[in-house]
Amino acid sequence: MRTGVACIALWTMLVIAAGASLQTATGWDSPPTVVITEPLNGTTVSGVVTIRGTASDDVNVSAVYVMIDWDTANKWLANDTSGNGTWATWETTWDSATVPDGWHEITAIAKDTSGQIAKHTISVFTQNGNIQNNPPWVKILTPPSGSTVSGTVVLGGSAGDPDAGDSVELVQVKVNGGPWQDATDLGNGTWSMWKYVWDTTTSPDGWVPVYAQAWDGEVWSPKAWAKYYVDNVPDSKGNAKPWAKILHPKDGETVSGVVLVHGTSGDPDPGDKVEGVWVRVDNGSWNKAVDTSGGDWGTWAWQWNSDRSGKGKHTLCAKSWDGDLYSDTYCITVYVGQRNEKPKVAIVHPKDGETVYGIVLIHGTASDDIAVKSVFVKVDGGAWNKAVDTSPDGSWATWAWEWETSKYADGCVPIYAKAWDGSQYSDVAWIKVCVYNKDDKPTVKITYPKDGDVVYGVVVIQGVAYDDVRVKKVQVRADLGGWAPATDMSGDGSWSKWEYTWDTSNESREEHGICARAWDGKQFSAEHCISVIVVDNGTKGAGLPDLSGALGVATLAALGAAAASRKLLG
Repeated sequence: MRTGVACIALWTMLVIAAGASLQTATGWDSPPTVVITEPLNGTTVSGVVTIRGTASDDVNVSAVYVMIDWDTANKWLANDTSGNGTWATWETTWDSATVPDGWHEITAIAKDTSGQIAKHTISVFTQNGNIQNNPPWVKILTPPSGSTVSGTVVLGGSAGDPDAGDSVELVQVKVNGGPWQDATDLGNGTWSMWKYVWDTTTSPDGWVPVYAQAWDGEVWSPKAWAKYYVDNVPDSKGNAKPWAKILHPKDGETVSGVVLVHGTSGDPDPGDKVEGVWVRVDNGSWNKAVDTSGGDWGTWAWQWNSDRSGKGKHTLCAKSWDGDLYSDTYCITVYVGQRNEKPKVAIVHPKDGETVYGIVLIHGTASDDIAVKSVFVKVDGGAWNKAVDTSPDGSWATWAWEWETSKYADGCVPIYAKAWDGSQYSDVAWIKVCVYNKDDKPTVKITYPKDGDVVYGVVVIQGVAYDDVRVKKVQVRADLGGWAPATDMSGDGSWSKWEYTWDTSNESREEHGICARAWDGKQFSAEHCISVIVVDNGTKGAGLPDLSGALGVATLAALGAAAASRKLLG
C-alpha cells in the first residue's frame, strides 16, 4: 500500500509542478463520512431512543438518513443540528418498542451533493417486553365426551400456558349456543385444574356441545369442546339409562401385548336389555365389543393389542346402549409395559434473556421415575448434541454442555434441552439468550496481479478475504476512483475468493494504485493496495492527458525505472 500511495503522491506532485490541476482534470470528490455517537455500540435501550452523530464532506453533506435493521421501509431523514446546514451534527429519535426485544442494527447514511454516500452501523439490544405471546391451551376432561348426563353435572378440565413466566388468568365455558360463563379455578391461581357446574335441565334432551376457552391476559386459547347426551325428560316407557363396567384389566394395572378387555353391562328397566357395548382407548374411535353372554350383553369382551398403543399411561372406556339411551361412560387407567413417566429436564444456566459471549457452559438438571439415560442440547436450528453427565452417581441429576458462541452471529437465539429415559423423551425445555461477541474487522488481500506487475488489456484482479463472523462484500478501486463491487468466487458465500475485472484500455499508460477492502456488515477491513504499470497493447487509452511534453521524457523514464527496481527487489 505504501508503494502505491507513494507513486500516486509523486505523480500528483509532478502534475502540480507542471501547472495542471489534477482535481480539475479528473473531477475527484471524496465521499462523505458519518459516525453514530449515541447510543454506544452494544448498549441496551428501551422506549424512545435519541440517536445522535456527526457527518462531514470535502464539499458538503446534503442529508443524513437513519435505518433500522437494513430495512429500507424503516428508513427516515434525521434532523440537521449543526446550525449552518453542514450536517456536522445531527440527531433523531426512534421508538425501540416497535421491534421485538433482542439485537438490532442502527445504520446512519450520509449523502453528499454529488450523490456519494457513507454508512456507519452499530448494534443495540432492545428490552421493552415485546416477547411473542403464545396462546394458552385448555381441555375438557370429565365427564368424557359422549357421556349421557342429567341433572347437575360438574365439568372438569385443565389449562396452561406454554410461555415461560406466563399463566392462565381465566377459563370460560359455553353450553351449546349460550353465553360464555366463568369457570372456577382449582389450581391455586394457575387454572391447571378447573370446574364448571352445569345444570343440564336448562338444555333440551339430546346431544349438546360444550365449549371451553382459556385467557392469559392478552389472547384466548383455541376452543376445546365435548358433546354430551342430555337425558332429563323420561320417555313414555319411563326408560332409564343402561350401565357398563370394565372388570379386566383393573384400574391402575400394568399390561402388555394382547389384552382381553372384558366386563359386564345391564339395564335397570324390566324387559329392557342392552343392545351393544363399545370400547375405546384414549381418545380413539369407539370399537364394538363382542357379546359373550348369549344375547343380553350381560358379559362382553374386546381384544386390544396394547403394544400398538405404545408404552405408558392409557385410558380405557366402555359404554352400553339400550336402543334409546347410552350409559354413562365407564373409564379406567392402565399402563402399557413398565410404568414409566416422562423424564424432566431444566436449564439452570445461562438464565433466560441473558447476554453471553465466548465459551459458555450450558448446564442444568434432569430426573425420572426410573432413570435418565442421557440429555441432549441444541442451539437454534442446529443438531442435538449429547451433554456430559456431571452427577457423581451416573443419574444425570446434573449435566453440562460447552458452547462456543463465536461460531454464531451476534443476536438472540433459543437453546433447547431434552432428557431421554430409554423409552421416551422429556418435554423440551428452552430459554433464549443473546450472543454478543467482539467483532473483529475483516481481512482482505489482493493475490493477483502482484505489486509492480506490468499489465494491459482486461485484467482479472483476484484476492482472498475472511472474517470472524462473515464477509458480506468486497470492493475494489483504481487510484482514487470510486469503489466498485467485486464478485464472490468462493462457492459458499464466504468471499474467501473473489474477482474483479478491470479494463485498462481506457487507463493512462503509467503506474496505477489498486486497492481492495472487505465489509462484514458492520465495519470495513483495512485496505490492501498494490501498484501496477499499465502498458499499451495496441489500443488507444482515454485516461489522463499525455503530460510527457510538460514533464519531460526523462522524468517518465525515471518513474518506470523505479517501478522496475521495486519489482526486481521484491
